[in-house]
Amino acid sequence: MRAFGRAGLLLLAALPAAATDLLTAYHEALAHDTLYLSAAAAAAADKKEVPKAVAGLLPALGFTGSASRNDTESSVKDARGAETTSRLYYYSESYALSLRQPLYRKQSWAQFRGAQALASRADESFKQEAQARGLRVAVAYFDALLSGTQLQMLSAKKRTFERTLEMTQKALQTGAGTVIDVYDVQARRDLAAASEIEAENILQNALMALQALMSSPPGALATIDVTRLPSIEANGRVEDWLLRAEAFNPSLAALRSELDAAVQEVEKAKSGHYPALDLMLSHRRSSNELDYSLNRGVRTSLVGLQLSVPIFSGGFVYAARTQAALRAERVRLRLEAGRSEVGLSVRREFGGMRQNAAKVAAYGRALASIEQALLGTEKGVVAGTRTTIDVLNAQDQVFRTKTELAHASFQFALSYLKLQEAAGGRDEAAMKTVNSWLLAN
Repeated sequence: MRAFGRAGLLLLAALPAAATDLLTAYHEALAHDTLYLSAAAAAAADKKEVPKAVAGLLPALGFTGSASRNDTESSVKDARGAETTSRLYYYSESYALSLRQPLYRKQSWAQFRGAQALASRADESFKQEAQARGLRVAVAYFDALLSGTQLQMLSAKKRTFERTLEMTQKALQTGAGTVIDVYDVQARRDLAAASEIEAENILQNALMALQALMSSPPGALATIDVTRLPSIEANGRVEDWLLRAEAFNPSLAALRSELDAAVQEVEKAKSGHYPALDLMLSHRRSSNELDYSLNRGVRTSLVGLQLSVPIFSGGFVYAARTQAALRAERVRLRLEAGRSEVGLSVRREFGGMRQNAAKVAAYGRALASIEQALLGTEKGVVAGTRTTIDVLNAQDQVFRTKTELAHASFQFALSYLKLQEAAGGRDEAAMKTVNSWLLAN
């Protein structure tokens, strides 16, 4: 793992030329993530069920041939019982070309339609995996950003306490301060130093988690510019998001495709009671097949229909059909449960966006007021109406509010991505949207 020094950690929110933004982290994760690549391979393999099923509907052409050297010995007795033995050596050949074209096979058609449904499910499952991977990258990215913001605030707070401690110690020496003030500031400085050490460790772990997804050390991370965040009104109504989720959510689409495949399994099981009709064509050529037809060649061509009618299978077909119907019902119930779960997710994330948008606005207004209050408190110290401790308390409020503002903006971005995931939005487009909220190079 890459080791980040304190100076490097404090540059997290800065944006040098080689900064890592969310879209860069996402692309690197997709390019190197073995789970994502294995999901792509699994989806490609599942889609090969379609050409396999098509093969059951297309003609089957076969060729057989044989050539042999024959050694025949025969014995014949005459009327007096005398036995005469003769031995014959000869070569025989036989070649046949045959073609079978299914005309009616209910099982093959059901298998083909089921394979199409499974291929569709593979596409949706892969899309779901890509969305989940993108969300994991975003969570790791914003965790690292929040950890970096907290470290910045704690480092700035410690530096403020150190400057203030120096001032109170000088004031005590001149008789203008008190020992209590010195101890108070010193305690605050020590607590901030301890918190800074803990924050450094948390940030280190967060960067390692992000690096594990990217397979390379991230550069300085681009942070959110709260002025670029959209208003909640720009994201429409929750009812619109629910309709989108019903139509495009990949997990629901995968379950619908799985249900289609399960229904086709029922049809395939029923086919055990249906006849099968094939067109048969063959051409056969042979020579010297028997010892009494030497020096004789035979050609035979055949065109005909072959009908197979099942009569009784010992109850196998009924049992298989019942089993397939129960499995289809299980998938249908999973689909209904999935609809409820996706609906709850859409409402939760839409509400999270509204809540965090309100928090961003409120913390933004609060920060402006608190910064003005800090200026007034600093002037009060000069005028003698405020103390150094009052200034430290005001500065602490500024640091806390900045941290909460950053946290609310990060949560807003995550809620947006989770909402897009639930509604089946394109992952690349959602990442680009959130990336546009970050500070530009």
